Formats: sequence, C-alpha cells, structure tokens
Amino acid sequence: MRKHLLTILTLAIIANLFAQNILITDPDWDVANPYNCAANPGPTPNFFDSGNNSANYGDNENEIITVCPDFTGGANKLGVSFGINTGLTFNVDGSDTIYVFDGPTVGSPLMGKHNSVISPTGFNYQSSFGTNPSGCLTFQFISDGATNGTGWEANIACLTLPQPFEAHMTAQISGAGPDIINPADTGYADVCFEDSLKFTANPVFPYSLQSTGHGYSQDTNNVTYEWNFSDGTNIIGKTAWFKPPARSGFVCELRITDSFGQVQIIQSKIRVSTIPSFAGVINNRDSVCVGDTTIIICAVTNTDTAG
Repeated sequence: MRKHLLTILTLAIIANLFAQNILITDPDWDVANPYNCAANPGPTPNFFDSGNNSANYGDNENEIITVCPDFTGGANKLGVSFGINTGLTFNVDGSDTIYVFDGPTVGSPLMGKHNSVISPTGFNYQSSFGTNPSGCLTFQFISDGATNGTGWEANIACLTLPQPFEAHMTAQISGAGPDIINPADTGYADVCFEDSLKFTANPVFPYSLQSTGHGYSQDTNNVTYEWNFSDGTNIIGKTAWFKPPARSGFVCELRITDSFGQVQIIQSKIRVSTIPSFAGVINNRDSVCVGDTTIIICAVTNTDTAG
C-alpha cells in the first residue's frame, strides 16, 4: 500500500512540475514561444486572472496575452473554457470585460466579449480553421476603477481537430480527354450507350500538415476513396471505371475519409443517350426526283416540335 501511495505522490509531483499555469499578466506564449501541449494538465484550471486563484483582479487593468499551441502530436488548434467545465469559476463584474480574438493579436477577428452579466454561466471557444492557421487565441481583459470580481479559473487546452477538406471528382470518356461533368463535380456527365467512364477523385487539403506546417498529415495518399453507383456498383480506390448497363440515368457518389475520420461526400449524375424514333416524320410528297425539293416535318418524340 505504501508503495502505491509513493507512486501516486511521485506522479502528482511530476504532473505539477510540468503543468504550466497561465496568468493574464504573463508574457505571451506566442508563435515563437508556444504553449507546451504535452504539459497541458487537462480539464483542470490553468488560466487565471491577475489575482491568480487567491485574490480578486485589480482596478484599471488592461492586460493582453496571446497563447499558441506548439502542434506537438498533431495538435492544430487551441480551446478555452471559462466556467463551463466542472470546477471552473467565472466571476467578472458587469463593468469589466474579457475579449477573445481568433488569432495571434488583438487585430485578429473578435470571437466575443464577456463578463458575468453577458455570460453568467461562462463560455468557451476554439481557434478556427481558414482564417487562423496559427491556432492561437488572444485575450484582452479590461477592468474599471469601480467594482471588481474574484476573476476566473479557466482551462486552455491543445486540440487535434478533424481538418476540413474539399472533395472533387472528374469524369472522362474512355479515360481520356476533358472532364465532362457539367457543372464541375456535381453536375451531369452525358454519354452514349456503351461508353465507359473513368472517374477520378481530386480532393484538396487546405488545412493539412503538408499545406500549413501544422496539424496532421492529410493528402491524396493517406485518405480512402469509396465510389457508389446507383446500379449497385461499389469501387474502392482513387479512380473508378463505370460502364452504364442501360440507357438510363445513374448517380455516382464519392465518399472520401481521412485518417482522423473526417468525411466528405459529393455526387454527380450520368445521363445515357436513348435511341431516337422518327416514327412521327411527315413528308408532303410520296416520291421525289433527283434535284427536286421537298419539306419534311419530324420530331424525335410525340411531344417534340420541329419544322
């Protein structure tokens, strides 16, 4: 029993040694000096106001801190929780405000402004994709010279989130020539009966490790491709050959899944030509001679009009 207690105590000491608590008054954990994701203690409080967890914040404060993830182990974003998780407190007077910005400066997009009147139960955020490749969050706290509160015990955590990507496909008759899907990706591929179509997946990964230097690996070689055609055909792979079995219409569905389980699905349509019937042709003369002219009125179907 004593041995087990000693082990638990040792682990607790190690955890405390590596835990990195953050105060709003601390220097930035910016891109050049990012927050150590491996040292993040989990959902426990690790981000505090100027009074830490023992005193109120002060009057007339205007403090700014930026926190960026170090992308260890594929982490690509930062998350923050104020008063949402069990054990986290949030007590900021209505005359004072904490601002959260989606990026490395206060010039980044404002995600929200909060105090205990605006957000009585707290709030949470995570840095976004697209406009914020850094994964950083910036916090600004402004208090006036009047009433203040006990502040906050919040949690900042490194996150590894599914990276959005774009699914695209092309189709070529007999595997050559231009893409015949119109509009691109989700339109119609018009073909003759007995034509063969080669479909090719062409996904784009704007937020991958290869594109941004952050997050996890995501490219055309480490995602899976599944093709499903409405005649029941199922094909696995980046390309798929399809020969329409009938003069009809078919749907082609492409499902792409990355290593994190993120899925994108798109569909295109295939239209196969039918055999025209000229049974409705009208000729105003039974016979003609060489060099004569005659008028023919015809239509492919009974509902067509022609002259």
